[in-house]
Amino acid sequence: MGYTHYWYKQSRIQKSVMQKIASDFKKVLPEFKDLLCFEFNEPNKKPVITNALIRFNGKGKDGHETLYFEQVVDLNQHFSHDNGLIFGFCKTARKPYDIAVTTFLIIAAKHLKDGIRVTSDGNESEWQEAKDLCQKTLGYGNEFKLKGE
Repeated sequence: MGYTHYWYKQSRIQKSVMQKIASDFKKVLPEFKDLLCFEFNEPNKKPVITNALIRFNGKGKDGHETLYFEQVVDLNQHFSHDNGLIFGFCKTARKPYDIAVTTFLIIAAKHLKDGIRVTSDGNESEWQEAKDLCQKTLGYGNEFKLKGE
């Protein structure tokens, strides 16, 4: 398998909530300025951070799987639903961009509240750096807890 982060999220996120998620992620983006791109094999193409889509990966050999997080999910294109929530995941293999993925998921969890459930192959201590970054930059993060299955 590999080191992976998982989430179940609402299939449709309110536009105002997605704007807050994108805005907060843009505030921490300078921390990852040389780390992220659109797709690991396209290192010169910038990540997509909009009110409709968040998409990024690590650059080159420091990338693994692309984080893909949509405001509105086409239910016909997703095979897994859990109580109205859509399954998503990003396998980072503990590569350097893992911090950006965990930071993003903390931000998403803050704004989506019960509209997202985040789990991980990692434990709480492996998320501490992302929690600290969110706390320092955004004023929240330390309260984040991974949710059990």
